[in-house]
Amino acid sequence: MLDAVYQKSPDMVSRKVAGEYILVPIRRHVADLESIYNLNEVGGFIYDQIDGKKPASQILDAICQEFDVTREQAEADLTEFLSTLKEIGAITEA
Repeated sequence: MLDAVYQKSPDMVSRKVAGEYILVPIRRHVADLESIYNLNEVGGFIYDQIDGKKPASQILDAICQEFDVTREQAEADLTEFLSTLKEIGAITEA
C-alpha cells in the first residue's frame, strides 16, 4: 500500500472550516449533505498531501516530520485512513 499513488476523487469536495476539513460527496452535481465527513488536523494534513503524484511512502515521511509520532504508528494510521478514504470514495489509486 505504501508504493501506491492516490488521487482525490472529482466526486468529493473539500473545504477547511474553523480549522477542520470537511469532505462532501457530490452526486450528479448536487452535494450529498447526508454524507459529510469531518477530518481532524492529521486527516486534513494527509488529504492535502494526496496529489496523484507522490506515493503513500512519501506521505508517511511527511507525517513523521510534521507530527510527534513513531513511524510504525504513523504507518498503521495512514494505512487505515487511506483505506477509509477509498471506501467513502474520496480517493482512488492513480
